[in-house]
Amino acid sequence: MKEFYELPTTYIQCSCYSELLQLVYDNEDEQKFLYVSMYKDWHNKPSWLRRLQHIWYIIKYGFPWADQITLNQNEIEKLKNYLNKL
Repeated sequence: MKEFYELPTTYIQCSCYSELLQLVYDNEDEQKFLYVSMYKDWHNKPSWLRRLQHIWYIIKYGFPWADQITLNQNEIEKLKNYLNKL
């Protein structure tokens, strides 16, 4: 099994450059999962202060994202169908 950081990952940045979506697809096991994480206040080149704040957030809460959901294969299909209709 691959480590989380080795899984196929895509980043989608908000057009205002303040949020970032991270999509990680885990298809290694029988069950497939899509991890959707949202990072707040992400800029093209964050300042050192912002980087330190981000590190402190990880230390304080134990994870770097502001929010995360995990989708199983059925929910991935629902999401794909919805996005294809757009």
